Amino acid sequence: MHKIINLIGKIVCYGLIAIGAVLCMLIIMKSGVITTDVKVQNALVVPGVIIAIVATLLCVCVAVIFPMFFATYTKKSLISAGIVALIAIVLLGIAWIMPDAKLSADYIEEMKITEGISKWVGVGCYLVYFTLAGAVIAIVYAAVMDLIKSKL
Repeated sequence: MHKIINLIGKIVCYGLIAIGAVLCMLIIMKSGVITTDVKVQNALVVPGVIIAIVATLLCVCVAVIFPMFFATYTKKSLISAGIVALIAIVLLGIAWIMPDAKLSADYIEEMKITEGISKWVGVGCYLVYFTLAGAVIAIVYAAVMDLIKSKL
């Protein structure tokens, strides 16, 4: 069962990578036209945004639901999965209340987007920053602990 799920995950990841790469190449090739033609923007940029949303939702499912599904249902594993979910919710809340978690008023008017969309863009940016900081901290912690263990 784990091998099938692993294979499906790899296929989905490679498919999203391929679609994203094709869209990036198209956007780069048509970058001059994108700034002036709304039809080209809708044809190239909107599918990229949709793919990003789908990929984000898949990542959330994998990060939150799968550990709970594959937990050995011991008290310790369920508690740790709950803590991870709680941390994700807390980080989302912190990103939501951060000041200036939205685009500038000029950009909102120029791009014709709502305040709500602007707020979610800012929240997404802050979540990326938090995730990057967490990854750097985890890498440094793992390196330091490995160094300490090798010296003992």
